[in-house]
Amino acid sequence: MKFWIKVVLISMSVFSGLLMAACADKDKVTVEKIENFLQEKYGEEFVVDRIGGGYGTLTTNTVKAIVYPKESPYKKFNVEITKDTETIWDSYLNIIKGEEVDHTLNPVARKIFEGDLTLKTYLHSPPGFNSNSDSTEMLNIPLEDYLSTKIDVSIYVFVKSDGKEDVKNQADKMISFANRCLSFGIKEAYVRFFYLTPALFQEIEVQKDTLYQHRESNIYYSEKSTSSTWLQIKGGKVLQTTEEIISNFSE
Repeated sequence: MKFWIKVVLISMSVFSGLLMAACADKDKVTVEKIENFLQEKYGEEFVVDRIGGGYGTLTTNTVKAIVYPKESPYKKFNVEITKDTETIWDSYLNIIKGEEVDHTLNPVARKIFEGDLTLKTYLHSPPGFNSNSDSTEMLNIPLEDYLSTKIDVSIYVFVKSDGKEDVKNQADKMISFANRCLSFGIKEAYVRFFYLTPALFQEIEVQKDTLYQHRESNIYYSEKSTSSTWLQIKGGKVLQTTEEIISNFSE
């Protein structure tokens, strides 16, 4: 009896080993498919950071992956691929267009606030928005047209602070900044302002892993900032008044 139990256990071990090897080979093929597809689509090299799992995927027939450009490991984005590897969805365009918004709004914000600051824009599209995996037409879409689609926009503004700001004056500037966002075609957005000590503000350049991830950035700077406040743009209008922005200030 013990002999047969031992045989069964050995057989199960061999089967498990073969199964794991088969899964590893399949993952390798999928990884290569993703990396080659993205390189052809965007003209740069990519690395699959993690792959596997189906939670939150479009269908039960897809697998999720976390990918980043080889030259910029902090720019992680989501990719989803069907198990037959025939169709791929990716959200890299949100990073590209988000950086376009940053490039446009950073000098505007610095002029309005008359001080040292930087901002980061996070764009989120609904599942399947970039689903036409063989098409590159969205790569050349004008920024305003892209923002007019079903894109959720969050803008984090990081202000270098000595802790002596006139809150009323700052709130007025935030309204001015929000109105400039409207003029650039941003009709729906959540805008949050973080006031940082000079030392923490200096760290932003080396905190790119955090800065490029929406949730992590929100948590990190909420805990580290000396104060923060927010406003919302909805339907092409700024919803908050100066007084409401002041009341939103937290320390």
